[in-house]
This record gives sequence, C-alpha cells and structure tokens, in this order.
Amino acid sequence: MPSIKARRSLTLVSGALVLLIVAISMVRGERLPVKIYTTADGLAHNNVQRIVRDSRGFLWFCTFEGLSRFDGYGFTTYGIEQGLPSQVINDLLETREGDYWVATGAGLCRFNPKGMAEQRTTDAPQTATKGAMFAVYSPGDDAKSKEVTALLEDRPGRIWCGTAQGLYRLEPQEGGHVALRFVDLGMPAAYGESRNVTCLLEDQRGALWIGSINGLYRLLPDGRVEHYAKPHGLPDLSVQSLLEDRQGRVWIAMRNGGLCRLVADAKTTRPVVARAYSLKDELPTAWINQLFESSDSRLWAASPLGLIQFIPTADGGDFHFRLYAQAHGLTYKQVQALAEDRNGNLWLGLANGGAVKVARSGITAFSEADGFKTASAIFKDNAGDLYVLSGPDETNKKYLINRFESERFTAIQPRLPRDTYYGWGWNQLVLEDHVGEWWVA
Repeated sequence: MPSIKARRSLTLVSGALVLLIVAISMVRGERLPVKIYTTADGLAHNNVQRIVRDSRGFLWFCTFEGLSRFDGYGFTTYGIEQGLPSQVINDLLETREGDYWVATGAGLCRFNPKGMAEQRTTDAPQTATKGAMFAVYSPGDDAKSKEVTALLEDRPGRIWCGTAQGLYRLEPQEGGHVALRFVDLGMPAAYGESRNVTCLLEDQRGALWIGSINGLYRLLPDGRVEHYAKPHGLPDLSVQSLLEDRQGRVWIAMRNGGLCRLVADAKTTRPVVARAYSLKDELPTAWINQLFESSDSRLWAASPLGLIQFIPTADGGDFHFRLYAQAHGLTYKQVQALAEDRNGNLWLGLANGGAVKVARSGITAFSEADGFKTASAIFKDNAGDLYVLSGPDETNKKYLINRFESERFTAIQPRLPRDTYYGWGWNQLVLEDHVGEWWVA
C-alpha cells in the first residue's frame, strides 16, 4: 500500500477561504482497449504458449493443440492431421531465407505451408514424403530429446535448438537433409529437468545465452562455455526468458527470482547481476514467463498475475511496475506470451483465455476502479497535468480531485470543512490561478 504523502495546498472558496492539506491514495483501474480471440474464433486452443510475427506480418500462435496463423481476419490451424508429430507447439522460427521451423513436444519440424498434408499415426521418421507439409527431425531417441522447447537463428545463419535434454545445433547434410548435433554445455544430467533449455538469445557481441532450469549459460564465439548461478548473483536458477533491449542491456526473467539486469560484461569471476527486481521493488510477482520490448521501446513482462509494464522513473535511471489483470479487461490473469503486430498492437497469449490484442490507440476507459463513477470536471493545471473532479456518489461520499500521472490516476481528497460540497454546475468548478493557488467552488 503506497504511503500517504502531502501533495500540495489548495485554497478553497466556500463562504470562506480555508487552507487545505490533501492526501494521495493510489487507485489503478484503467481498462485496456482489448479484443479477445478464442477457439470460437478459430484459434487452435485457448492455452497460448508463444506468439511469433513473421516477415509477411502474419502472427503465429503456438498452442497446446496445434499451430494457428492469424492473417488479420481469421485463423488457419495446423495439427496432427496436417503432419505435426505432436499437438503441443512450443515455438516457431522463420529463418532469414524464409524457411519455417516448428518446435513441438515430439520433434523439430521443417514446415512448408504449401506442402501436402499427411496425418501421422506413429512416431515420425527423420525423412518425410517429398513435398510434405511437415518434415520431422528427432534430436535423439528419448522423449526428452524430442521435446523441443526453443529455437533461434544466429547472425551467421546457424539454427540452435533447445530441448528438455539440452542444446542442439542444426547441421546441413546432402540432399537437403539436416542433422542435429548435441552441444555439451556441461549441464548436469544426474537428476530431473536439469538439462531443460527454456530460452535462447544471441547478444550484440555474438555470444549465445541459454536459459535453463539449472541457471544461465553463455556460449562464447570462441567456443568457451560459462555458467552463472546463485554464487554469481542470480536469485533463482530457473530462467524463464531472456531479452536484450535496444540499449544493449540483457535481462533475465526467472520462475521464482523476479527480474535481473546483467552487467555490461559478465564474468564468472564476479557477480553478473547489475540490478535485481523483486517483490520488495513492487514487482507484482516473482514469477515471470516472458520479457518483451515493443517498437516504442517499452518493456513488458508476461506473468501468472497478468501483464506487467515497466515504467521508467522520473530520472530515467530505474523502473517501477504496473500490473494489468482481469480487472483491466483480460479474460484470464495468467499471461504466457507477448508479441507485437506490424501496426504496433500488443498481443498477449493467455494460459486459459486465448489471445488478446491490446490496441495501440483506442478508447481507454477509467471508471469505478479509479475512484469515480461520474466526472463533473476535466481540466489541466498550469504545468499541463490532467485532473478529473469527482464525487460524491452512493458508495463514495468523498469529493476527490484525481490527478493523471504515469498512466494512472492518483486520488487527492481535500480535507473540506464538514457539510461542505462543490457548487452546482459543470466544467469550471476548480481553477488554478496565475500564481499557482487553487480555488474550488
């Protein structure tokens, strides 16, 4: 709960001049301009794990029951009937040459959208019918190797494949085939999911970052491997997402450790975390599913509690956070995936609520959750700040002056004399004069 702070003094006109001290209470209830897409609209499944935009502007939705493509009007879905070896889709990659690769729960697929669909009823071989829609490749024979979790193409054009059994690299073979070569990162193989690769990132220096259940790995261009864990400053070993923003900062999202920003040049000989964000920093949750930077350089995070926006502090040196959840228009609170379409609209993939498009421009509603049912005046002060005058109503007997700042309203409650009320009328009930004093009718 934010602390109560003095905002400013107001001069009240109501039969007498009274000096007022006002208090601030944070109220957040902005409703997002959203459109919801579910299986009723043709989406393969309402559990969306990842959203990818391709070079043609199509959005691809990786779901629990197939791969769906959205062309701006409707969905085209691909599943086992078309040749996928598993209905669970974890990732999609479009290479610079225009090839599509699909990460599934039972193998890696080269996807030809114009190919011939052929339903699979048994484990897919590494070769497929010529001209087939999906050619399936298995990194290994065991189930964990076949569970492909993340894909990435680096600057030289090499394709990297993260699995539940570690990291693989695709190597071209004769006749247009490919082989998957295991890359030993030194991950422990003695227990559970310790080799599970969760995310991949290539930074501006050409190093490959690998997020795993067992901490963070970095594969340097010269082949050396570095491992970062709790001794290097990571609050948690389970890395969920990696992001390098436009300023070159590398961010890590964890399952139980919140967010971390790495130092500019990480070394295994010293701590690598430059700044960690946790519940103590008003981060809404310590579990972050994905990080994303939109085209306007805003940073976002998908979390089990909703969509989190990074809001820069006044000096630009740090961030605080704002949470958007079901109260703001989402059909389900758990957000798993983030993407942006070519028009700058933000897309959210929900765990059990389908896909959500948040319009970049549109009508945004502020209502009871912001502290007011009605607004009797909207005005700006001399500094250009926006205010809304509200109250009283049946449930809220208080008169409030609501100041809009950092994309939310702050409710200021003047300490009016007893039985004092605003004058009858609309629009010009509050005035700031040329010397900065406030007058209220």
